[in-house]
Amino acid sequence: MSHEHPAPRLIRVSEIFQLTEPEARYYRLSDSRFQAIFEDEHTLIHAAGLQGNHYGECLSITLSRVKAAARCALTVYGLGVDRERDVWFTDEWYWYEPHRLDRIVQQHLPKILARELIEARRKRVEHAVHDNPRWFPRIIHNYRLSGS
Repeated sequence: MSHEHPAPRLIRVSEIFQLTEPEARYYRLSDSRFQAIFEDEHTLIHAAGLQGNHYGECLSITLSRVKAAARCALTVYGLGVDRERDVWFTDEWYWYEPHRLDRIVQQHLPKILARELIEARRKRVEHAVHDNPRWFPRIIHNYRLSGS
């Protein structure tokens, strides 16, 4: 007699972080939604820092949550500039699901330090936007993100 166990249900990152359908579909979060996810007591911060390439630079933050004994991570990036399109990202964050979860969760960054980094970057970006009037903050259109 064979005892078959049902396959465990795959838990999606959008479920763990309670992303809305547009947030999951477009891989974007409004700044207020990012702040709510960041400040949630169940969210852990694993890494934060500036990331850059030949297109520009932005602030990248990797965070995680646990559900049903499974940890799921999310990397968000924003508060940056896309030099190719002359645009600043000030009010939205893009996200993706990182692949090397085992390495990521070994690191831990206190929220207070990540919060200080976010605020310092926000001030720097606001100052840069003010000093470069030909560059405009990115305007979210074609869809509505919850919490905007």
